[in-house]
Amino acid sequence: MAFRNSFTFTFVVVVLILVPSVLLNPAFKDTFKKKCLAYKNDKTTCEKMWVTFEKAYVGKQSKEVLPANYDTLFAENPYTHPCDKTMLWSGVSREPGQDLVHEFTAKKKTYFCLEDTWLGHILDDLTWCGKKNSKETFTECEKEKPNPVFSFWVKASEKIGQYACGEVVVVLDGSRHEQPFYSQSVLATTEIPNMRTSVVTKLMVVVLVKENKFQCNKQSLKDLKKMLDEKKIAYDCKEVTETDFRNCINSKICGSPW
Repeated sequence: MAFRNSFTFTFVVVVLILVPSVLLNPAFKDTFKKKCLAYKNDKTTCEKMWVTFEKAYVGKQSKEVLPANYDTLFAENPYTHPCDKTMLWSGVSREPGQDLVHEFTAKKKTYFCLEDTWLGHILDDLTWCGKKNSKETFTECEKEKPNPVFSFWVKASEKIGQYACGEVVVVLDGSRHEQPFYSQSVLATTEIPNMRTSVVTKLMVVVLVKENKFQCNKQSLKDLKKMLDEKKIAYDCKEVTETDFRNCINSKICGSPW
């Protein structure tokens, strides 16, 4: 009886030690590589991309991972889409059935948003982090900013702002928010400030609405125009109903709904 009690106690201790390991997600690397290869079948580049990527956060506390940690990753894997076909979005719902921006770029293939780029495609909808003194990747992570996921997207947004050229399109939500343009959004704090005045000629603002309500006259968009005036980038704004946007997505002859 004494032996059985001792054995039971030992078993419980072992289970308690193993429970934290469920936070580790060894499948994350496989997901990363599968999405990488699906985008472009280049095993050598995908393997190198993974090695560089994990160096940004592995072994670090989440708050230690800043946008600069991903500098090497973006230097080795720059954007390659036509810079004058860049489409940005801010505040637009990504719920099923409402993700109009990504449906548009996926079907039309005439514009490219951040999630259409190689790195954006791979890491879209994924969560990752490291832990101090660990060589592993985890998917149960702290949400407090900064963190590895937030810092990655800030760096990605900075780089796409720098990369864009010609007429840049940005889609804003004019139905679900009082003001379509938010001064603390990544668009306002990162993407627009990093646009190069010498190559970006205009920002075409497309305000998605359920019905026309003169959203282009909103104060926040006047503030956006002022920001662009200071950078000497032309500004244009057009309301587009969600119905017209979706009809264009499904039409073979519609090039763009604005």
